[in-house]
Amino acid sequence: MVGLTCERMDDNVADYLSPGLLARNFCRWYMQWLYFPMFDHHIAVSPHTAGELHQASFGHRRQRGVWVRPTGADCRLFTPERRTAAFRSWLEARGGAPACAMLLLYAGRLVPEKNLDLLIATMRLLERQHSGRFHLLIAGDGPLRAGMEQTCKRDLPGAVCFLGHVRNRELLADIYANCDALLHPNPREPFGIAPLEAMASGLPVVGPNTGGITSYANSGNALLVDAEPEPFVRAAVLLREDRGLAQAHRRAGRITVERFDWSAVASSFFRLCEELYALVEGAHEEPALAPEFYSSYTSIRRRFGWQS
Repeated sequence: MVGLTCERMDDNVADYLSPGLLARNFCRWYMQWLYFPMFDHHIAVSPHTAGELHQASFGHRRQRGVWVRPTGADCRLFTPERRTAAFRSWLEARGGAPACAMLLLYAGRLVPEKNLDLLIATMRLLERQHSGRFHLLIAGDGPLRAGMEQTCKRDLPGAVCFLGHVRNRELLADIYANCDALLHPNPREPFGIAPLEAMASGLPVVGPNTGGITSYANSGNALLVDAEPEPFVRAAVLLREDRGLAQAHRRAGRITVERFDWSAVASSFFRLCEELYALVEGAHEEPALAPEFYSSYTSIRRRFGWQS
C-alpha cells in the first residue's frame, strides 16, 4: 500500500475549519498516528506536501520511505503555438477587455484554500494606479464564485471577467496561450498544475515565493514574490513594461515544463511503484531510487533537541 499525498491536511483544516493551535495539534496527531502508518511507503507531489509527512515520520518502529514525484502538464496540448491574433481578438471581446489591456489570467477552482482575496486586492490596486491597462480573466468555478462576482461588479466594474469552468481542454489551452500573464495567488499550493500549464503555453507566471510551486518555478522562469497585493502589482507592471523579461520567462518556462511532460512524469511514477513493490516483496533490501527521507523511531522531541 502506497499513500499518494497531493495536499496538506494542516493547510486545508486551517482554511476550512480553524488555523488555531487545537486544530494544528489534531492534524499532527492524525497524520502521525493514523495516516502515516496506514501505508508501507509514501509518495508526495512536492517538497511542500512532503513536509507534513516529515513531521509525521518520527516515533515509528517500522521504517517507511517518503519519495517526492511531481505531477505534470501535457506539453503537446499546452503550447505557445496556439497564440493567434484571431483568438486574442475573440478573447478580448469575450472578456470585455480594452484592446490595449494586458490580459491577466487565473485558472483554478474558486475555493477558500486558493487565497483568492489576493486576486481582488491586486486588481483593486492595479485599477487605482493603472486604470484600464490590466484586465483579469478568471477561468474556474466553485462556491466562492457568486461572492467574488458581486465584489468585482461593485468594486471593479469592467475589469474582471468570469469565464466559468472551461470543460473543453482545447479551449483552455487557447486561453492560456493568448493571455499575457498568469496570476497564481496561493502561497500554500500543494504543487500547482495551472502554473505549469501556463508555462507550457508560453505564459509568464506571477506567483508566491512559497509552497509547491517553488519546486519548479524560480527567479529564472517566473516572478515569485510575497503573497501580498503590492508585490503582485509590481510584478504585473514589470511584465507589461519589460517586454524582454516577459519573453525570457516565456522561453525559460517552456524549457522547464518540458521536463514535466505527462509521459515523463507517468514513467517516473511507474518506475518508482515497481521499485517499491520489489522492496516490499523483499527482492532487495535497499531501494535503487533513494527517498527524500525515511521514518525514524527517534521521537520528535529528541530529534529537535527538546529533551536530553
